[in-house]
Amino acid sequence: MRWIGLTLLGLVLAAPLRAEILAEGQDRRDIPFTVMDGKPMLPVAVDGRAGVMMFDIGTPSAVFFNRGAVDLPEGQEVGRGFAASGQEIVVQLHPAPGLTLAGQGMDLPERVQSGDFGFAEVAFGEDFLGFVGLPAVQDHAVLLDYGQSALSVIRVDEAGVIVLDAPAATDVVATLDFLLFPDELPLAVARIGEMPVQVSFDSGDSGTLYIQPGTRARMLAAGSLATGANGLWELAGLTLGGALMPPTPVTVIEAGGEDDKRGAGQPDELRLGAAFFATHPTLWNFPARRMMILRPGAGMLQAD
Repeated sequence: MRWIGLTLLGLVLAAPLRAEILAEGQDRRDIPFTVMDGKPMLPVAVDGRAGVMMFDIGTPSAVFFNRGAVDLPEGQEVGRGFAASGQEIVVQLHPAPGLTLAGQGMDLPERVQSGDFGFAEVAFGEDFLGFVGLPAVQDHAVLLDYGQSALSVIRVDEAGVIVLDAPAATDVVATLDFLLFPDELPLAVARIGEMPVQVSFDSGDSGTLYIQPGTRARMLAAGSLATGANGLWELAGLTLGGALMPPTPVTVIEAGGEDDKRGAGQPDELRLGAAFFATHPTLWNFPARRMMILRPGAGMLQAD
C-alpha cells in the first residue's frame, strides 16, 4: 500500500484545531514511537483502548480519529474529501473522547474530527486509531529522530526561541527556513543539481517527486534521477540549506497527471517524507519557521 499522507479538500472546520501536548511547566517531552510502513506511530489510548496514531505533518487537525477503530459518540458530517492516496473520506465531528499519548493525558478541543480510515489498517493493523497532526505541535519545537525512535516536543518562548540549549554548530548539517500557510505542508525552496525546486515536508508521506515529463527527461539526462530498488527511484544532487544531501528514494508521479492528487495547477514539487526523516534527524522550530537537519548522534537528540 502506498500511503502518502492526508489531504482533505473542501473540509468545513467546525471546531478549534489546537490541542495541548505539553503539560504546564513541561519544557521537553520525549515520546517513543514505533515504525510501521516507514511512518512514526505514537502509542495512545482512546477511552482506555490502546493503539497507535501516526505522527503526520500532513494532517490538518491536532488529532484525527479512525472512526472504524475508535468507539466515538454519534457524529455530525461536516465535510467530504480525499486521502492523498485517492480514497474518499467522510469527515464527522464528535464530542472529544479521553486521549492519552504515551501515558500522558492530551488536552483536546471540545469536539474532534474523524474519518473512516479502514483502508489504512491494511498497513497499520486494527489498532490504528488515527493521526496526530501538525496543529498539535505547531506552537512548539519538535525533534524527529528515527535513531532514538523518539518524537521530542520542546517548548518555545514568546520570542520564538527554543527554551533549551541550541544544538552545537558541529551537529548541524543544514538550516532551512520554511513557509507555513494554514492547512498546508511546510514549504521551502531547494535545488536538484542546478534546478530550483519547491520542497514540502510530510512525515506521513514516504517521499514523492511530482514532475512534468520534460523535467523528468532533464533529470534523467543529468543523472539526478535513476532507477532504485523496490519500484522506487533514487534522487541525487539535492541541496537543502546549502548542504548536499545523500541520495534518497522517492516515488515519481507526473505533475498534473492522473495520480497527482494535489489539485489542479500544482508545480513540480519534491515532497520529502519518512524515507528522508529516517536517515536525517530534524529539529523543527515551528513558531520561528526554521528547520535544522542534524547529524545522527547529535547531543541534542539525547534526553536529559
